[in-house]
Amino acid sequence: FEGDEEMIADLIDIYVESYPDIMERLKRGIAEKDFKEIELQAHTIKGVLLNFFAVELVEVAAKIEVLGHKESDADISTLYEVLELKISKVANEVKKIFGVDSSE
Repeated sequence: FEGDEEMIADLIDIYVESYPDIMERLKRGIAEKDFKEIELQAHTIKGVLLNFFAVELVEVAAKIEVLGHKESDADISTLYEVLELKISKVANEVKKIFGVDSSE
């Protein structure tokens, strides 16, 4: 990312703006046992997190994605809680690491 401060700021903006909606759709999919939606939203959030090398959360999202694909809700609520608890922290950490103010 060296020298691409504008691109970094754009990625952070996209992340900050998109993850709450994705998480809400994922939560709704879990509540409704809509496994296709669970798989899709987990895959989407996994891709977003990959941009920021959030390996732990990428793994959690991948597990949710697999459960959605298998149409299994075993442990899915617990995994969602982990994801929900930590995902907003990723944006703050990324801003600190790259010294980016996404409100610009």
